[in-house]
Amino acid sequence: MPLILQGFRGVKIFYPRYRDTTALWVYGLFKARSCHLGRVADELPLEGQKDSIIQRLKRFLMNPGVIPQKLYRKLIAVWLKHWPDGAELTLILDRTEVADRFNILMLAVGFRGRAIPLAWDILSHKGACCFKEQKKLLDRIVPLLPTNVLIALMADSEFRSVELFEYTCARNWDYALGHKGDTLIFRDDLKTWQRLDELPVRSGKPIFLEGVLLTQQHGFGPTNLIAFWDDDDDCARYRFTNRPPNGFTLRWTRQRSWIEGLFRDYKSGGFQLDKTRLEHPDRLNHLLLVMAIATLWFVAVGRRLVKTGQRYEIDNAPKRSRTYFQIGWSWLKKQTKLYRPLPFSIYVYS
Repeated sequence: MPLILQGFRGVKIFYPRYRDTTALWVYGLFKARSCHLGRVADELPLEGQKDSIIQRLKRFLMNPGVIPQKLYRKLIAVWLKHWPDGAELTLILDRTEVADRFNILMLAVGFRGRAIPLAWDILSHKGACCFKEQKKLLDRIVPLLPTNVLIALMADSEFRSVELFEYTCARNWDYALGHKGDTLIFRDDLKTWQRLDELPVRSGKPIFLEGVLLTQQHGFGPTNLIAFWDDDDDCARYRFTNRPPNGFTLRWTRQRSWIEGLFRDYKSGGFQLDKTRLEHPDRLNHLLLVMAIATLWFVAVGRRLVKTGQRYEIDNAPKRSRTYFQIGWSWLKKQTKLYRPLPFSIYVYS
């Protein structure tokens, strides 16, 4: 049995009845670098036939006694409780599709260039989500958020409903929310309504507007607008925010893209979720739970290595390019090669 179990047994939040299988799943993901059942089973130090090991893993995915959202909410609450007083906590909303079968709405917290999952829902439909679905996810996390920090919400143009803007304002959150080019804004300097895509946005020449009204139907505002050219996708982007429209705020809004790194870690850059053969949403929900736990583990280890000056063991290049996720995973892999115990921790130094 892998030594990671010792760390799991020290975390009282895990269900004692399912703790060992949860640990095996996390360990298998780490070793296999894949969520494929067969590959995970190949990496587990268990006696018996491979088919029997796969059945054990499947039973966990099918177990109604394990409620992923409830368990993970307890885990993440421990971390959020220790968020530094007065610091900023940035929530990021996004959606991703998996294997042409699943549509996942994800809420994460921005953390030093990456995002750490907070909550997720598997939507019952394809395509964009509605405010009702977004609100359901946010409401699940709001009770866990510390009250003595500055909270901000970021999302792209899919999450452009005025209801979401009003949701953030009602909670005194900062926001940076995207919109599409056909949206109308009212500019006090022009005394008229104008489409966003009529703004002369050019590469390296962002436009900053203050005190505009958003949509002719709702007239939300006054709010501020930052329009800039996305060189990677060769198109204009539009971000509405309650912060001052300037270059500093523009750089701040780019934290929204950190969640894309999380999706890469889940898919081609890590757990290969895009190649899953699962067909049932409930089973995917359980798999997302163990992936989130593994992500917390890797980031916690990577952050501790940096905090204690041990980053050079894994990443000593002049230009630092590895994320905490990658540093933690690589260091743990090194420990297995050296036959050393694997420390397990889900506490991330903020």
